[in-house]
Amino acid sequence: MPPDPAKFYSTTRAARKIIVVDLGFLGDTVHLVPALWEIKQNYPAARLEVLTSPVGAEVLALAPCVDGAWALDMHPKTRTLKQQWQILRGLWRERFEVAFNFSGADRTIFMTALTLARWRVAHPGGRQHFWNSWLIPYWIPRQDRDLIVFEQRRRMLAECGVPLGKARFDLKVRTQTKRGRPKSCPHQLFIFLSMLPSQLTNGPWNITPKCFGPFGPNIPS
Repeated sequence: MPPDPAKFYSTTRAARKIIVVDLGFLGDTVHLVPALWEIKQNYPAARLEVLTSPVGAEVLALAPCVDGAWALDMHPKTRTLKQQWQILRGLWRERFEVAFNFSGADRTIFMTALTLARWRVAHPGGRQHFWNSWLIPYWIPRQDRDLIVFEQRRRMLAECGVPLGKARFDLKVRTQTKRGRPKSCPHQLFIFLSMLPSQLTNGPWNITPKCFGPFGPNIPS
């Protein structure tokens, strides 16, 4: 019998190193942020890192809850075995204890298993294979697809026994680089947020003001 995902949090709450595997691009990464805040809130002593795409790493640099991001090149014309091997070796050196996977795509399932984290949990988002249960011990039930994506990911954590707070994004621009030069948000993120529904940008989640202070509280439509 597979382990009960509802006991995942009680089993892992003392973890000190957590990795989230999410190889999505801009939109997927933005929708990941509220779940990352929940993880950080409920594992306060843990270092939280994310294995993501290069543009995902840019977005996560604006999320104070993330302690580090590993950028894995996903483009077939530019990615190399050397780079992927270097990232894997780096992940193994970190000795992550817990790995979360919110997508369930085949590639991310393998990458989650390759982190060698002792406790691994995933969501069945892709095709079902007989080896999935070998690679990932804990599986979260499918979520309601009518929910907005970031809320689906928060609900996945609730299925793991993680107590949820209020959804938050709280993206923040670092006003200066290490060399003291002004720093702005990635332009791709600015464009993406300009396309979000008004209930997200102006509603209770209020994504924009802290992130886009230099541009004012409103995003152009």
